[in-house]
Order: sequence, then structure tokens, then C-alpha cells
Amino acid sequence: MLCAMWVPAWLLLVFSTVHVYHCTVDGVPTYSDRPCPDAVTLPIEVPTPVAFTPLDADQQRALKAIDARLAKGAAVRAQRRARTRQRRERDRAASVKTCNSAMAAISRLDAQRRKGYRLKDAAKLAAAEAQHVAEVRRHCR
Repeated sequence: MLCAMWVPAWLLLVFSTVHVYHCTVDGVPTYSDRPCPDAVTLPIEVPTPVAFTPLDADQQRALKAIDARLAKGAAVRAQRRARTRQRRERDRAASVKTCNSAMAAISRLDAQRRKGYRLKDAAKLAAAEAQHVAEVRRHCR
């Protein structure tokens, strides 16, 4: 949300009285809020506070229009994310179902091979097994 903000001058003065000490401890530069034995005092310029002018009615309307567009865009993106998440969950469920059926089919083919089969069925069994193994590779993770 975009907004204009006014900060009281006394608040800036309170936060502008911070002391930072730069020390060198064993050759390593260190910064602290406490003085060090070899502390060096350096002046730091405090930025001057900026006075914000209040927004007129046209600017406020423009700001509200921008906020409304941003909120609408965020809602649309949230709906897209929700639909994408649902689609991925459906795809995962379908993939698990396909994986389970392919594993079951491979188990049935193995049982059929153990039971015995005719020579003319060998190529058909091998092709079916290759198809189910490909499904397992694609869907079982």
C-alpha cells in the first residue's frame, strides 16, 4: 500500500543523537555503541528533516486508484497461484495413481511369466513390460 507519512521533528532529533565508535581490535575494524580505549571521535552530519506537504484531493484519488489496481492485481495473482497449486495436486494424484497401476501391471506380468507362457506371447509380454517400466520411470519418484 502506498501512503504519505509525516514524522514529527522531535522524533528525528531523538534518533539523531546516536554515537557510533570505530575501533581497531587486533587489526580488525570494529564498530560499537560503547567507547573503545583507542576511540576516535568523528563528526557525522545529520540529515535535515524533510517536511512533507499534505496530499490534495486529486493526489489522494490517484493514490487510491493505484492502491485499488495493486490490490486487484494481488488478488488475481493469488487466484492463479491457487489454481496452479490445485492443478499440481491433481497432477500428483494422477501420477501416483498411474505409478501404482503400472507397478501392479508389472507384478501381474511377472506372475504370468513365472506361471509360464507360449513363445508367440513372449514379444507381446516384453512390449507390455517395456511400456509399464516407462510409465514407472515417468510417474514414480
